[in-house]
Amino acid sequence: MTGLRATRMNNIGSLSTEELVARFAEIGIAQYNANLDLDTRRYNGLFDQMIIISDELKRRPGDHRRYLSSLYQHPNTKVRAKAAIIRLQCFPKKLERCWRRSAA
Repeated sequence: MTGLRATRMNNIGSLSTEELVARFAEIGIAQYNANLDLDTRRYNGLFDQMIIISDELKRRPGDHRRYLSSLYQHPNTKVRAKAAIIRLQCFPKKLERCWRRSAA
């Protein structure tokens, strides 16, 4: 990573939860656009950034990934889907039970 993006990712611990959630949404929109452009390299780099943000939110006391639920009403479908997927990771046991019921 270079430039502003690298600076933002290197200083991730100093960002507020609200700033991280906003950055998560920005990345989701950029991933959507990378998909439209068939730019796998850009998409993968953005995915890595999204994981870094998710890990930082998880690291915070009380697991701040729960704040991603504020993106469920976002106008971009990629942002909503990514927020839901990351949010589900907070409840692995509930998710597993749900999948087992669906498979039955």
